[in-house]
Amino acid sequence: MFTPSRDIDILLGDSVTEAIVLHGPNGVIRYAAPGCERLLEMPSDEIQGSNLLDRLDESERKRVKQAFVRCALRGQAYGPTLVRAAAPVVRWFEVRTQPVRDRAGHTLELHTVIRDLTARIRFHEDLSMREALEREANELAAVGGWMLDLRAGSLYWSPEVRRIHEVGEDFVPTLQSAVDFYAPEARPVITQAVEETIATGQPRTVELPLVTARGRKIWVRALLRSHMEGGRAVRLYGALQDVTERKAYEEKMSQLVDELTWQRDRLAEFGHIVTHHLRGPVCNLVTLSDMMKEGRDESAPREDEELVDHVADAAKQLLATFDDVTTAVTSVDTDHLPNDTIDVQDMLLKIVTGLSADIQRSSARISWDITHCPKISYPTVYFETIVRNLIENALTYTVSGRRPVIHIRTWMDGTSPCLSVADNGSGIDLGRYGDAVFRLRTTFHRGRSGRGTGLFTIRHLIESLDGDITVDSTPDVGSTFIVN
Repeated sequence: MFTPSRDIDILLGDSVTEAIVLHGPNGVIRYAAPGCERLLEMPSDEIQGSNLLDRLDESERKRVKQAFVRCALRGQAYGPTLVRAAAPVVRWFEVRTQPVRDRAGHTLELHTVIRDLTARIRFHEDLSMREALEREANELAAVGGWMLDLRAGSLYWSPEVRRIHEVGEDFVPTLQSAVDFYAPEARPVITQAVEETIATGQPRTVELPLVTARGRKIWVRALLRSHMEGGRAVRLYGALQDVTERKAYEEKMSQLVDELTWQRDRLAEFGHIVTHHLRGPVCNLVTLSDMMKEGRDESAPREDEELVDHVADAAKQLLATFDDVTTAVTSVDTDHLPNDTIDVQDMLLKIVTGLSADIQRSSARISWDITHCPKISYPTVYFETIVRNLIENALTYTVSGRRPVIHIRTWMDGTSPCLSVADNGSGIDLGRYGDAVFRLRTTFHRGRSGRGTGLFTIRHLIESLDGDITVDSTPDVGSTFIVN
């Protein structure tokens, strides 16, 4: 039997309770592998959309979120690191995060494996080294151990290793029979791993396909270590784990990456087509509106002159928007969207001018306070889309008989610029729709023209630049959206 506690930690560590999730840099979970409920202490139908950072102790959240952001921006793996969980009783998680990339190497999601190490840490704190080793070996039965005595030529398999190979207690394993269980293409790999471990004394870990005694094809993770005496290996020992489910999950992830890449490429193609084919007619509209302004009759009513001016201004804004969209599509293709120094006053005036018809129709009053943050470094097309959508929502979801009042504010939270858009409209019942506010194709008011895409779109834009958006709303009182 093995006695060093550190060896058992290495050999059997992968069998502790774990959760596998996909999430964004802000921690919001977009996919959770089956079996996460126990570790995250949440029902399965509540995990997606929740924030992984909320499962950590408050003192750990800032550090881990910064690590998620670095992982997403730099494409570098994070961890393993030990963090304390958010729970009345002290629990410890090991966190490992790596980026999920598309075929071009761009980060799509973050893949995090969380392992509950609480039991193992408590063992080493409360028990002697021998007691901890024996207790841990008994509890971590999901991974089997094996030992090869090089002098006697005997091979020992634990009950779990026998279960993985689907052999009975009467089966007598040998080194050759153990190698023969591996798939033909994997046998040279495991043979080389054994020979190198014997020759160098360095541990090896391999993941290979194996065919059980019943003909079932599985994947196993084998860890090999050597015990040296007088500079020579006298025995090999290690662990064997069935990782078939994880391999299937990785294959599913690969298919998901292919699908996401395909959808992104189709979206980029659509953007190019739209901007290319519609820019010409918009340019014609600008030219025609300018001709109308130059050739208008001076005796025409003032209302007609103002209408022509509005048409001309709207046409020019539409052309500018198409140019911005073209820039955004190109930037997405190159995985680079540059920040601009935005004069918030000028941008708000531009947006309000573009929405002047809706504002006049509803008699809305729009005000802003940007004294604490008059300029913001952000991609112009993103900033305009976010603010325009929030104002349009405020102009759409109003209360009958109440004059719409919209107030926009900017300020600094440390080094981060923040923006809020508040209104006195119909509001949202967060008790009923709280988890679905920013989901695609979700609407909250019957008989309104919304399609359920605006809030989803702006959340996607904000999160793509590591920001977040929250809402505070009361039905028939109003809503306040805060962008950080």
